[in-house]
Parts: sequence; structure tokens; C-alpha cells
Amino acid sequence: MTMPLWRAGRRTTITASALAVVALLAGCAAQPPASAPEPSAPAASPTAPEGPAALATLRVGGEGDGSGTGRIDVVALERTTPDTVTARLRISAERGEVDLGQFGPPAIAGTVAYNYTASSAGFFLLDEPRLSVYLAMKRDKEEMGAACLCTQLSGKVTVTSEPAQAWIVYRVPAETTSVAVGLLAAGVTAPLPIGPRGQAAAPDEPGPAAIAAAFPNTRGLATHLSGAAEKVSETSDRVEIALDTDVLFAFDKASLTSEARATLRGTAERIRSQAAGTVRIVGHTDDVGDDTYNLGLSRRRAEAVERALRASGADGDLTFEVEGKGEREPKEQGGSEAARAANRRVEVSYPRSAPTAQATPSVPKPEEGPSVPATSGATAAGLRGMEGVTADLVELRRLSPTTLIATFDFRNESSREITMQDAALDEDARRSTGTTDIAAFEFFWLSLADADDNRYHVLRTSGPPAHHCLCSQLGKLPQGGRVRTFALMTSPPPDVRTVDVELFAFEPMRDVPIT
Repeated sequence: MTMPLWRAGRRTTITASALAVVALLAGCAAQPPASAPEPSAPAASPTAPEGPAALATLRVGGEGDGSGTGRIDVVALERTTPDTVTARLRISAERGEVDLGQFGPPAIAGTVAYNYTASSAGFFLLDEPRLSVYLAMKRDKEEMGAACLCTQLSGKVTVTSEPAQAWIVYRVPAETTSVAVGLLAAGVTAPLPIGPRGQAAAPDEPGPAAIAAAFPNTRGLATHLSGAAEKVSETSDRVEIALDTDVLFAFDKASLTSEARATLRGTAERIRSQAAGTVRIVGHTDDVGDDTYNLGLSRRRAEAVERALRASGADGDLTFEVEGKGEREPKEQGGSEAARAANRRVEVSYPRSAPTAQATPSVPKPEEGPSVPATSGATAAGLRGMEGVTADLVELRRLSPTTLIATFDFRNESSREITMQDAALDEDARRSTGTTDIAAFEFFWLSLADADDNRYHVLRTSGPPAHHCLCSQLGKLPQGGRVRTFALMTSPPPDVRTVDVELFAFEPMRDVPIT
């Protein structure tokens, strides 16, 4: 059995056994992953379609033979009810014809909730301060095959036809005043303001009663930072910090080193600015030595961390809970030195406070956003299985102090077809991400490194099913082909202005500026 798989504007097939693997990774019934965009030479001075001015514009390559280039204008984001937002989009062709079927439900966040005819369900809203992705609301509660609360697009648009109009309803908290609009095949806009209802409803658009009866579809994201002394994961409602006891303490000791105190000052600052509720501090050891002794050592180390955090001003009105687990809850199984090093840790975790009130962004010019036509000048040659492929960095652009978007063009200059997923299985994978538990068809395979060798990773979904990213999905890259990809990533602090960009199976790009 085979099913069609649409990738970068080309149709290939995927076997039933491969579908089973994808289904296992995605935690859902298998479906064709969303296409990654295939950039093409822009049309000469394309004219914006008539109608309301766009808040922002995304561009996408066409399906089928790849001859079409589509323009997606975000016309409005309207607060339809107190806790829902309606996005209004205008889709036109700038070259050739554009198949509207490519805007269908995404294989995003490990969940596919919609039927295959829900063509505008592929658009999502990103609420970056809340680390949340809003997908189209569902007309019923089905986890798979549900109809979306959105326009059912069909057919094609051409350069001479009228643009297609689409509306999509999302559940968005009343406190959120701006969101970015994204499509896995195109990228993500800058944050855009949510305004009051202003345009007339489409004939098939639901009223307040139908919206109230529909079901939200929201997924949380997690940022990931790994450094020499700590690993930090931050989700929409919780922060978890794993402190390396090999850095904090001398062997078999519970007295903090001078290097540890500098690390814990940064941890205390995180707690002061983010924590709401109880801060838990739990010590862990490896499996070397007596279990009872290890239990006591882990407790003494957790207490030392608590004292240092309080001394750095992290307590405030917060409650601290301290515990030692010894060797009873290993992070990694096995007796290798790498596994034991991962198990020697003190974990600090706490509920994340709600984001502060957002400043409403100004409306950007329509051409601003991630559809950047030129590259940044940073390139990397492929290694090992990627020989003959060149990666051009298009942009590293901050969306906020904690999140950025990375966009690349990959060019196949070899004499063979390239399976891009092979890069995800390269020997660099574990070193760069700390895990090999990833969906290989997703553009997971990069990290950023600052001067202190702190590494910043692609945003992952939080909670089960884990290890999916808000990023492009890749398949085959034909000889002479080119594909544009993007991934949302954990951003370095604002004072870090340049980073090394490391792609699996590619030469590193050094000292790349962040814009």
C-alpha cells in the first residue's frame, strides 16, 4: 500500500510501513506531512491584490509541478467573541497557479485533528509570550477527522483569477492582544495586533452560538537551552532547570564551588522574574556507592542550592520544597559514564507566572516578515550524507527575548537525489540536541551556540506526544532542486548578538549576527 506524499511541490510515495513509523512518531493516524516551500524566482514587480490592506504577507510555492507561487495576505485578526479570534486571509497567485489544497491540516505538534478536506486548517496563530500555538477550532470533539471552524478551500487560483478568501476561528485568551500567523509551508509573520470586529461576516461564517459550541485546539511549546552548568526547559506553565552537580560541587562534596555561585545567581534571577507558587529543589546522584549514602548526599546538595538561591534574593513570597532522591530516579538508564554524568544533578522547578500585559504592536508594512528573498551571506557545505548540498542562511530574526525564527535555503548541487531526513540521523544529532528521540521528517536538526557554549534548540511541543517542533517538514530534494525551510528556536538573551549556527551534517556557520 502506498499513499501520496507532497514534499516541496513534488509528489512521491510513502509505504505503509513508513506510515506506521510516522504515525508512531506523531502519536496519531498517519497523514501526508505539510510541504516545505520551494522558493522560486519572484515575479517581476508583483502587484498586490485589490481589497483591504494586508497586515502582513507570506509567500508559498505551489503544489504539483512547482510552477505556482502564492501570496497569502493576512487581512485582519478580529476579536469575534471575548475568547475567540477570527483570522481573515486573502490567497492569490503571483505566478502560475496555486493549489488551495496545500493549506490543509498540518502535522503539527504531534496531533492531526482534522479531516483532509479542511483546507484552511493549516494556518495557525503563535502566542509567543504564552508559548502557545492556536489551531483552528473544531466543530466536534473528535481527536481525528474533525471538521474545522474555517473555510473549506478547494480548487486553484491563477494570476488572472480572483483571490480566494478564507476565515478561520481560533480560541485565544482575552488577555492576548497580538499573535503571529504561521503556515508550515511558508513561515511565520511578525506579531500582529488583534482588533475589534470590523469586516462583514462571510455567508458561511458561524455566529456566536456556533462558536460557543465548538472546541478549542491549542498546543503548548517548550524552549530548550543546554549549557555547561544547566539545562533549562520552559513551557507555557512551568520551568524546569537541571543543574549539573559536577559543576556545582567537588566530588563527593555538598559545598558549592565558586563557579556554582555564579550559575545559581542566574537561576535566582529566573525565579524572581518567572516563578509563581512552590519552588521544588530535588537532588539526584548516580548509582555508584551505597544507596543510603547517596540519598543523604543528594539531600545535602539540594539544601545547599536552596540556601544559595535564597541568599541571591530568589525567595520573596515563594515557598521552597527540598528533597533528595539519591539514585532512585535516573535521567538515563545504564552504567556508562555519560549516563551517570546525566544522572548527577539538582533539579529546580516551579510554575511559570502568567505573562505580563502585552504592548500592542504597530501594524507592519505588508512586505515585512519572514519572506525574505535574499540570504544573510552565511553558507555551509554538506558533509557525510549531505555532500553536494549547500545551506544558505536566510535569516536569524528575534520574535521576542526568548524566541527567534531561523530560515534556510537548501540547494542540491550534487548528481543525485538527496533524502533530507538523513541529516536528522547524522552523528551530530546527540551532541547538538541532547536526544535522538525526534521525528526525522521535521526540521529539528540545528542548534545555536554562543561564546560560552550555551546551546539553544528548536522549540518542541510540551507534554505528550513529545519531541515535535514548529518547523518545516522535509522529504526528497531532487538534483538541482532548492527548498526553503524554517524553524522556531529558543533565542539567546538580547545581549548575545552573534552565534554559531550548527546544522547536522553541515559545516558550522561562525559568528552569525541575530537581527
